[in-house]
Amino acid sequence: MKNFAYFDPTSVGEAVTLLRQHGGSAKVLAGGTDLFLRMHRRAVLPDVVVDLKRIAELAHLSYSDQDGLRIGATVTHGEVVDHAAVQQHYGALAVAANWVGSLQTRHRGTVVAISVMRHQRRTRRQPYCLMAPS
Repeated sequence: MKNFAYFDPTSVGEAVTLLRQHGGSAKVLAGGTDLFLRMHRRAVLPDVVVDLKRIAELAHLSYSDQDGLRIGATVTHGEVVDHAAVQQHYGALAVAANWVGSLQTRHRGTVVAISVMRHQRRTRRQPYCLMAPS
């Protein structure tokens, strides 16, 4: 792996500022399971890594009858598996999240980041199932 600058902002605004400042030379780290593997294989060699794990509002996992299920960008597969509302209302998602990798991967890897990256690599579009209303 090559050396890179590491930032761990505590707000979405700070993260956006860092990403704008560093442009295409920056990569976002949510869980890291995919990014670190790609860096190790030298498929991705960022100059800057912006870690989202310290941004509390991105770790939000909630359900309401009105809004449905909301999964923040840093919510792990393990958190989805263990969440009672996910099990009750989105059982297939809980089962699928439980099948992801090893126990260690489920407790580090994020649902949204992996799903979005894999979908975008195939289609170059945001997956409809993960789109959030603005």
